[in-house]
Amino acid sequence: MLIDTPKLARALDIAARTIGRSSIIPILRSASLFPRGESLEILATDLDVEISARIPFQGIPPEDLALGDPRAFARLIRAGGTCTSIDSVTSEDGKNRHEISCGSIRGEISNTLSTEDTPRMIVQREGMFTASINREILDMILRVAGAVSTEEMRYYLNGVYLHQADDWTYKAVATDGHRLFMGTIKLPDAQGIGIGKHNNAGGVIIPRKFIEILKKEQKAIDFDQPVRLFSGAPTKPNKDTDLAPRSVLQFGIEYMNGDIPVTMTTKTIDGTFPDYTRVIPTTAEDQPQIRVDRKELARAIDAITAGVKEKTRAVKLTFDPKGKLELSCKWIDLGFEGKIRIDAKTRVKQPFEIGYNARYLRNVCDVAQGDELSITTADAGSPGAIASPDATDFFTVLMPMRI
Repeated sequence: MLIDTPKLARALDIAARTIGRSSIIPILRSASLFPRGESLEILATDLDVEISARIPFQGIPPEDLALGDPRAFARLIRAGGTCTSIDSVTSEDGKNRHEISCGSIRGEISNTLSTEDTPRMIVQREGMFTASINREILDMILRVAGAVSTEEMRYYLNGVYLHQADDWTYKAVATDGHRLFMGTIKLPDAQGIGIGKHNNAGGVIIPRKFIEILKKEQKAIDFDQPVRLFSGAPTKPNKDTDLAPRSVLQFGIEYMNGDIPVTMTTKTIDGTFPDYTRVIPTTAEDQPQIRVDRKELARAIDAITAGVKEKTRAVKLTFDPKGKLELSCKWIDLGFEGKIRIDAKTRVKQPFEIGYNARYLRNVCDVAQGDELSITTADAGSPGAIASPDATDFFTVLMPMRI
């Protein structure tokens, strides 16, 4: 079997993204190679996430094999020629082995594993949820993921919650209890069962690890080719609810990495995402509000917290009725409190103060879009609603800090 070396190496690297360093099960540290007609499928999984890439080959296909260290094998063949040959050979003792040649490199692969032990995720395709996405939709999901929690106790917060809001409008939500990011996405061609509305527990929670892999692949995805989301189950939907049990739902994305078709599938988090709408504050015309240049706010936060060593850096915001925003921060090691003032459009009758985690507020400046940010809150102890008047599809809620 002859394979283009750059394609094989790239496919191995893609599949290997799901392989964790802590895995002690040999087959879960491997990439399995399966000839499928005129293409070779390279597959790797950790039981929660599965990545499959397909590349063409020529000649007689070898028997299925599992490479124990796909990243090392990719480095090996990259050091050889432009074409890699893998052939199955039966020795005199009746044992099968695989011979490899790549340019001047010749050798035998002896530490392969049986692919019969390779676990597979089989998604029920009939009636499943599918939708086309573009670069902006994926970018929105990844921006929302900035607020995903890492807390183990509340495991249901360890992912991005995707659910239908109305017709072909969907919401992507993430929260760690201190901040909440919510994005609105449009999926006009969405069809099938798998992602329903929030009020009937029909959404899916996309795990943090899958999101992290998607983020690494984001730049390589060819959006000139069809890119699709899908969500389904390995069994048929429940006849009573017409919706597959959430514990077996799977979520995935199909895309082209250059000229290599890739399918990534993950188990969704088996849990109920909390009613996040209860923490979204209502805004009124008489509540304190500022509108400030987003990039200017980011620079001010960087400047006022540059020398602070504390893990939780608190910054105090003072809304000035005269059209200024003052940011202040205490540097405990130096016994110094720094202040910086920037221009802003304020809606207060008298100076109003509120404290926020500086790192969280700075992160909002990064993930939001538009030239301005507005911060609206009822009082110093209430969560702040932060949004860009120029990009209303992204919304943030930030809990205040005592200062």
